[in-house]
Amino acid sequence: MRRPLALLLAFVMAALDPALRAGPYVGRAFAAGPADEAAEVAGPNAKPETVEAVRQLLANKVIKGKGDPLVSYITDTDGTLTTIGRVIVNYSRQDPKERLRDFQPTFDAMREAGPATPKMLKAATEAQNDLQGRFKDVFQMFEGGQGRPAAAGDAGFLQSALLSVSFDGAAKAREQTKYIQLETDDAFVFMDEKGVAVRMAKNWACRNNGWAANADPRVFNKPQFEAFKQGQIANGTWKEWVCGEQGGVTVFSRDVQKSQQQMNRAPGKPACAPKVPETGRYNYEMLQ
Repeated sequence: MRRPLALLLAFVMAALDPALRAGPYVGRAFAAGPADEAAEVAGPNAKPETVEAVRQLLANKVIKGKGDPLVSYITDTDGTLTTIGRVIVNYSRQDPKERLRDFQPTFDAMREAGPATPKMLKAATEAQNDLQGRFKDVFQMFEGGQGRPAAAGDAGFLQSALLSVSFDGAAKAREQTKYIQLETDDAFVFMDEKGVAVRMAKNWACRNNGWAANADPRVFNKPQFEAFKQGQIANGTWKEWVCGEQGGVTVFSRDVQKSQQQMNRAPGKPACAPKVPETGRYNYEMLQ
């Protein structure tokens, strides 16, 4: 009679504890599955959404397991998702296998480079903010702003662009390369052993001596500055102004150009998709 009683107790316990439902003789030690592995990989402080994201990335072979350096780009020390992690989750909501496969070379490169640092994660966030600022109207349109409907699939191509610049920003923050700075008539150029890394347009900021200390200066590019200067000289008021050179917009970035090249060569890119101009400067084609 002991055997039926033991079976009865096992079934009662299984009904009360979902962790035991794998079978009447299966306890917690044998109930470990993907969810438990995800929790272990995500870390002891991981929030539920973080564990779920890690579980999906494990299932899609993006994360290789505990100790994978790529995890440090996705989960933060406080148990939440990093900005990179949130973009990956949004980007892979639809067709995760296909979308994540497009970024596999980038995932592999970041993994081989080693764990992320706080400086790198901060740079990734700043890169995202910069892209969203430059193309604010486009992002608002696909997020349902300005009275327009949101795009289906959470605007996957926007998330793809955000993911690209995130990894670019993180990679740039990792590099400790010392650049040689050169100055031309209209630009500041930063070079290393590979050639030109960044080219920034040169601007001129001018303030009138009579302005309040917190007043914003007038900013000109080279042709505008020359015209302004000549006009002030002609009026006899040039001595009232103080002008200085400063860096302006980035007109070329080797990292951005590399991202554009990767987008054009992505295995999953539709044949009808237009080619992204490989100019090294953010453009609307990157978001199409």
